[in-house]
Amino acid sequence: VNNLKEIIASSKEINPNLKIIYLEPFVSKGESLLYEDGYDYYQKQVSLIRENLKKEVDFYLIMQDEITSKYDKGEVLLYDGVHPNELGNRLLANRISEILKTMFS
Repeated sequence: VNNLKEIIASSKEINPNLKIIYLEPFVSKGESLLYEDGYDYYQKQVSLIRENLKKEVDFYLIMQDEITSKYDKGEVLLYDGVHPNELGNRLLANRISEILKTMFS
């Protein structure tokens, strides 16, 4: 978390007009290949990130609930439980596009 805060602070120092959108890490509710300790470990880490970074960025994007909802309906958005597949990337692109339109309109 401290590394992320340092990167954000130095980026804003270089460009005070910089707008930062932070995409919170997300995982599939099912088995994830990259989180050996499982979903509970993921939730603890994300809570720590959210608590420390939400106030540092211009927009903090949370996709976990939407990804979990779609997973529960049988839609697979992550090819390995962590990284988005084509459908997942399309969903992310649409959300980020909506944010950018709001930020710059």
